[in-house]
Amino acid sequence: MWMRPIVALAGLLVAGCRTGQPEGESNERLRVAAILPASHREPACADALEGLTRLRNELGARVEYGEDVPVDRAPIYLREYAGRSDVVIALGPEYLEPALAVAGEFPATRFVVLGARGGGERNVCAAPDRIDGRVANAVFEAARGAP
Repeated sequence: MWMRPIVALAGLLVAGCRTGQPEGESNERLRVAAILPASHREPACADALEGLTRLRNELGARVEYGEDVPVDRAPIYLREYAGRSDVVIALGPEYLEPALAVAGEFPATRFVVLGARGGGERNVCAAPDRIDGRVANAVFEAARGAP
């Protein structure tokens, strides 16, 4: 029962990450990318990939990801994905600083850093790394709110 307020709060945080497009206008195919701190064999990363798969299957999103992304190389991955994505999701608070550093170059792209606190740029926000105990749910909700 106590999870419902957490889920509601998570929804508010993710909704606060929205940028740009008026309600009711449809997107072409949603483009989502993610960077992961470890291999897809690591449980949290595998769960994140499940969220990306849901985005592809349920919303028709085009998804891609990079795994084992070291923090010092994160700006390279973020720039590469931001150039061709509507939403870039970074799994882990260690990616907040690189996301903030890159975000100004891509004002039309939304960056969501799961598990971080803060944000500060118009197109960067922090969001819970789990919703209902699942990383997959957080990934899905982070991208679903995209313009």
